[in-house]
Amino acid sequence: MTTSPLHALVQAYDNRMQWTLSMDHLGRRGCSRHSFAPSALPAPDIKEIGTQTKEPHVLCVEAMVSGGISIIPIKAPCSYSSGSKITKDLVWSGVHPLDIIIASVDPATVNSGDPQWAFRTSIDWMFWTHEDQKKLDADEAKQ
Repeated sequence: MTTSPLHALVQAYDNRMQWTLSMDHLGRRGCSRHSFAPSALPAPDIKEIGTQTKEPHVLCVEAMVSGGISIIPIKAPCSYSSGSKITKDLVWSGVHPLDIIIASVDPATVNSGDPQWAFRTSIDWMFWTHEDQKKLDADEAKQ
């Protein structure tokens, strides 16, 4: 039986996600979820997202703030290429890859009283993959 290109795409995505999520650790060795100090994050680069925004995404870091978990916007709007670079910089500095959240808003609802947001991790967006993790692990082993 021949596999359709769309089915092959879905299977490739699922495989890459599973390879990444099944690794024995993610991020720098010893880093844990929500352990990065919000004060150590880079200065936010935030611009408004409107109905004409081409890339209606916001890169955020999930962190412990005042005893609760909150998201801190870092870059908006955020393209795929800038999100990928920022993610790699954040993970190398000690942020756990699952703490990097990409929030996407439906542009048609952005100025409504009820904007529709979807939240995904940097791994869902493939900003951090098993290849990135292997490179980080190899570089850490050299130090």
